[in-house]
Amino acid sequence: MKQKTSGRGLSLQFIEAFEYDTGLGLNRILELVKKDSSLCLEIRKNHINIYYRGGNLIKLSEDSGRYSVYFDTNYFKNGITVPLPPSTLSFYRDVTDCLISFPY
Repeated sequence: MKQKTSGRGLSLQFIEAFEYDTGLGLNRILELVKKDSSLCLEIRKNHINIYYRGGNLIKLSEDSGRYSVYFDTNYFKNGITVPLPPSTLSFYRDVTDCLISFPY
């Protein structure tokens, strides 16, 4: 059964995970974007893009309550690479690892 989506194309579960602390801590990503004027969160169909100064830094998707994240490694400064967070965000620590990767 498909989940009902909001007018912008995100499931209500995805929106609530971003707005409230549901245990996974996705709301911390939204809080970071709100505090950092160089980041811009855009809602797309079934996913969210976070842009850094106009370039797509990450894509965060939800499918049946599972969240996946893709980092564009072209944005790492001076070719420095850091360990990327898991591509599937299953635990609070996974979201923490994702947040740690933002400054790089």
